[in-house]
Amino acid sequence: MKRILLILAVSGAFFSQIAQAQNNYIPGQYVVKWRKGYLKTFSHFEKNQLGVIKNLDEQENYSLVYRPAPELVSHSLKSLAALSAVELVEPNYIYKINKFPNDAQFSNSWGLINSGQADSKGNKGQAGIDINIQNVWDKVTETDILVAVIDTGVDYRHPELKDNIFVNQKEETGVKGVDDDGNGYIDDVYGMDFTDMKNPKANALDDHGHGSHCSGIIGAKGDNLVGTTGVNWNIKILPVRFLDAEGSGSLAGAVAAIDYAVKMGAKVLSNSWGGTTNSAILQEMVESTANKGVLFVVAAGNETADLNKSKVYPASYQTPNMISVAAITNKGKLASFSNYGSQTVDLAAPGENIYSTLLNGKYDSWSGTSMATPFVSGIAALIWGQNPGLTNLELKNRIMTTVKLLPTLRTKVISKGMVDAQAAFENIPSQIDSNDPSGWAQEEYRLSSDHPYSKKSKWEKEIQLASEVTQFALYFEKFDTEVKYDKLSIYDSAGHLVQVIDGNFEKDYSGVVTGNYAKLVFESDDSVEKYGFDITAVAVKK
Repeated sequence: MKRILLILAVSGAFFSQIAQAQNNYIPGQYVVKWRKGYLKTFSHFEKNQLGVIKNLDEQENYSLVYRPAPELVSHSLKSLAALSAVELVEPNYIYKINKFPNDAQFSNSWGLINSGQADSKGNKGQAGIDINIQNVWDKVTETDILVAVIDTGVDYRHPELKDNIFVNQKEETGVKGVDDDGNGYIDDVYGMDFTDMKNPKANALDDHGHGSHCSGIIGAKGDNLVGTTGVNWNIKILPVRFLDAEGSGSLAGAVAAIDYAVKMGAKVLSNSWGGTTNSAILQEMVESTANKGVLFVVAAGNETADLNKSKVYPASYQTPNMISVAAITNKGKLASFSNYGSQTVDLAAPGENIYSTLLNGKYDSWSGTSMATPFVSGIAALIWGQNPGLTNLELKNRIMTTVKLLPTLRTKVISKGMVDAQAAFENIPSQIDSNDPSGWAQEEYRLSSDHPYSKKSKWEKEIQLASEVTQFALYFEKFDTEVKYDKLSIYDSAGHLVQVIDGNFEKDYSGVVTGNYAKLVFESDDSVEKYGFDITAVAVKK
């Protein structure tokens, strides 16, 4: 029986996977587990079928068997599995060390690898809430895609950034005072500064820190024993400055910066900036990048706003080559400051207490959708470098359709998830979430608090649904309470706490309740009274 099961285990699709694998096993070598007591007793004929044998353990339970390398793997496995002495046989698989950077402060970078460690502010994380980059680094750590950081400039002298900065060789080796590369700018060795449009300068050196911090997330030098590392250990970043030392810039500067970045050959534009003023000119400039094969990655903004209703630019332009990015915490929740939008913001990335490079060789942790954006820019460049045939729109679709789905993002971003480097790299589509209430049957159900609720209030309500309901979730049309102090607790029929809800949101579901019953307990303190909540429906699973 064991032999039959073994033959089935190594047949069919398993063979095709082996045949397609590259460098996954050593050709002509197989590891065999012997049936107890068989090694010394099986026939001479069977011994000849095995080839050369090298025992691997003292008890002679396992051996390495050599077969002719040109022989089909499927044929060898079938032949070996059929022998009476063989209990189990597998190719001699190859294992590799997990490539891990030796940078001294790498453990601070929870956005890259989150094992549950605390962030720089002491907030303990949830393991796996990261961009899932570890296995990608086993295959590739660098890219030849040029990324433009359109920001406050970059400290290109920083030990972690100096080797990963694009240097305009024609200008560096050319004649000073001459436009050697013919791009309309003189001596732009290290990018351009458009903060003063009366006198643009050929020097994008950062004097604020924001652009340097974003650049470190994309491409701080990896595996160099110091600091931390970026998504890409080796890359070329083009510094383009239009935001000044106060973090402000003009429309003219933004337009010139985008034009310069594209002209210099940048394929990914990383834009951690925005404003509430709409500009038809800026929109035209952003839209023009779509036809030039560029990916435009942009921060969603930090106003805690629903961009389905409010507008922030350029994030709200919704051009086909744009990816707008919200920020999440190391526990996988939307950051308290982050803008969002189920129809307007594409995905999320780590954005709270993100450790990266600052001016003059320093490091610190900053928060914002500004920090989330370069994670996506870095991943896009890494994937594009390995798949140069992808168009900008194909690359965007690949990143969007391979996200790591998170319940906390179901109604917050279009993709319902956070960027996933490994899934995007291997082009593995996001799995359908069977526990997503938005895909369940919806039934009308209305329950509201007082508007506003009163001080020191406490009340309980019971929800009893039809007997055939096995799971359900409450749909909140609106929820607005004082954070931490005024809360709604949901308990199941066994009295187990399902969820405690506070804060402000709209059009979102509660956690999933098992069964058809729930008890709601609302409590408020004696200070701030807000709107409360409105439940307008339940999503049910039968």
